[in-house]
Amino acid sequence: MDVFGRLPACRACHALLANLQGVLVPRLERQLRLEARRLASGGPDSRRVDVGAYEALVQEELPLGCAFSSTYHDKDARVACRRLLEEHEDALGEAYLRWVRTSRSGAAADWSWNRELCLVASAACPPALAARPLSDFADDGSGASERRYRSEPQPAPGARVDGLLTLVAASFDSAVRGDGRGDLLVYVAFPRSLPEAHAAVWPALVAAAPLLRAAGCEVGVLDADANDAPPPHDAGARAPGLIMYPGGAKGTPRFTQAFADGRLTLLDVLSFAASTAGVRATVEAAERAMVDTGEAAQRRLLARPWEEDEEAWEAEPAWAAARRLEGEL
Repeated sequence: MDVFGRLPACRACHALLANLQGVLVPRLERQLRLEARRLASGGPDSRRVDVGAYEALVQEELPLGCAFSSTYHDKDARVACRRLLEEHEDALGEAYLRWVRTSRSGAAADWSWNRELCLVASAACPPALAARPLSDFADDGSGASERRYRSEPQPAPGARVDGLLTLVAASFDSAVRGDGRGDLLVYVAFPRSLPEAHAAVWPALVAAAPLLRAAGCEVGVLDADANDAPPPHDAGARAPGLIMYPGGAKGTPRFTQAFADGRLTLLDVLSFAASTAGVRATVEAAERAMVDTGEAAQRRLLARPWEEDEEAWEAEPAWAAARRLEGEL
């Protein structure tokens, strides 16, 4: 039981709800707007109501509700969330369709997601907890809620640092979604709080970026010292990590284990990309680079610059280390 008196099932329901609020609900709202415009057009199909469109959206997004980082990294939350879906997926899906019908009739002002999903549909929370707004559960005393949703100013479109796309919290969700088809590899960085780890991994990412981008896989960096990605992407990360958002399945990101020391080679980065990408071209590009038997290529793949001169490496700025490694190869 947590500080709010929630058992694991109730916590899982609130986490699932938070995940889907940033993914499923906006898609349902967009479908409602499209339907409203069609009804107002007076055309031949103006009175057609495509119920199947809403059901398809629910069936696509709901099963993925536990796959986001807010539940993925917490084993208890992940297990409880999956159990909740296994036992109540149909009822939860019906709750979203009921919201669509309520919104269509103009009576959604009194709708409570907490009550409808976590009490009526699943009985995951007791009535007293299901009656409260979700915002009541945002601060558990850890102070985390006070630092959520920080964001650096949005950069110019396509802005890059050493070839990596610059990502910030304010536009992170739109950057992840993109056109939905391409892969996106995100490096969650801690350049100020963990500078040695950042310096260690940066050359490998700088080397990987053009190889993967040529195949259509963008490589971006989010400075987690200055940005808190909004739900459903927030991971509460405290160490560097890689996240692959695979093309065609952006709702099921794949994570590396956090690497506190940052010591990944180019081979490590390409291996992760090859095993998690959703687009065949990305997989093939990573695999081709990994099997290149040329001497220079092998040196580049296996380079461990932190082993060359430990003290000098740790004191060297990340951008300088990347430039030095490229020059040597």
